[in-house]
Amino acid sequence: MEQIDRAAIFLNLCLRNQVRREASLPLLDLKTEYSLAIAVAEAAQRRAIRQQYEPQVRAEILAEMRERYGPDWGNCWSGRLALGALMDKVFRERYGL
Repeated sequence: MEQIDRAAIFLNLCLRNQVRREASLPLLDLKTEYSLAIAVAEAAQRRAIRQQYEPQVRAEILAEMRERYGPDWGNCWSGRLALGALMDKVFRERYGL
């Protein structure tokens, strides 16, 4: 997983505050904005990892559940809901996401 450039995020926030100061606008709360920006960057990384493995995990779960419950498992709304929950569980256990 690629490292988040925390310095670049902080620099961006400082530059935004400078522009806001020049425009006589209220300044950003750097601590809050920094925390939010880091959370957004981390979520983007998790999404990228999940997208990379999602087809494989989905196929594994569908194969197992269709073997157990029949070939139509996962085709109705409740099956898709269960599939999503099972995928979330696998991603938490296997990849820590």
